[in-house]
This record gives sequence, C-alpha cells and structure tokens, in this order.
Amino acid sequence: MKFLRSSKIGTWLGFALFAVVTLLTFYWILLSAITPRQDLFSSPVHYWPEHPTLDNFISLFTVIPFWSYFINSSVMSLLSAFVSVLTSFLAAYAFSRIKFRGSNLLLLFFLITTALPPVSTLLPLYDIFARFHLLNSLAGLIILVSSMIVPFTVWILVSFVDQIPKELDDAA
Repeated sequence: MKFLRSSKIGTWLGFALFAVVTLLTFYWILLSAITPRQDLFSSPVHYWPEHPTLDNFISLFTVIPFWSYFINSSVMSLLSAFVSVLTSFLAAYAFSRIKFRGSNLLLLFFLITTALPPVSTLLPLYDIFARFHLLNSLAGLIILVSSMIVPFTVWILVSFVDQIPKELDDAA
C-alpha cells in the first residue's frame, strides 16, 4: 500500500512538473508578445514589462502579410497530410493484405529510411526539384513534406490495417 502511495505521488509530481513547464512556456510567449521591441532583449531580464503594449499585434496584421502566411501554411499542411495519408494507406493496405516475397524486407527498408538524416538528401532533392521546376513553389513543398513522412506513416498504418478483419474485405 505504501508503494502505491509513493507511485501516485511520483505520478502527480510528474504531472505538476509538466504543467509548470507548459505554463511557463505560455507565460514567456505572452511576455514576449506584450513587451516593447526595444525592451525585448534588455539585460537584466524583466519578468513583466514596465510598459506593456499591443504594438506587436498591430504590426503583425499591418506590416507583416500574416494572412498570406497563414493561408499558405494551412494549405501546405492540409494537403501534405492528405497526400501522405492517402499514399501511405494504399501502400500499407498492400503490405498488409498482399504477401509477396520480400515484403517484410521492403517494409523494414521503409522503416530504416526514417533513420536517414534529412540533410543527407538535400543535394539530390535540390537537383530533382530544380529539374522539375518545383523550387520556391507550394507544390514542391507539399511533395517534399509528404514524401518525408510517408515511410513512417506506412509503418504505422500497416499495424492499423492488420487489425481490420479480412472478412470485411470479402464482404465489400
């Protein structure tokens, strides 16, 4: 019984530490947002600005093309997620349902490619994207992000498809 209490105390201390770190992060973001620009990097650090201001928010919407950046980021992330999940699900379904010689080895190859540092593919990707005129384009970025996440997504989705009864395939 004593062990149970100490493990609960440890769990709650872990939750409390996580909550404090998370709240401090949000506090620091808020502090940076309402601190005037000239006081932002002052020394010593002030934990609350002497003259809080909303000028940073005003310049966000007037000086910086925020909505353009927001729409580009939203389109890129949504399309990248859609493309990667669609292509990964098709590959995962094939790996799960169609058994062929070397399928486990190929699936392992997919997993090993996730350990490859993305920097090592920088020059070949640049060359390929330059040849297809995809540099500095939203389509190129979507293709890049989608292709980087596909191996891991295939690995995860194979386990998901394995859980679906094969009888459902026959019933369809």
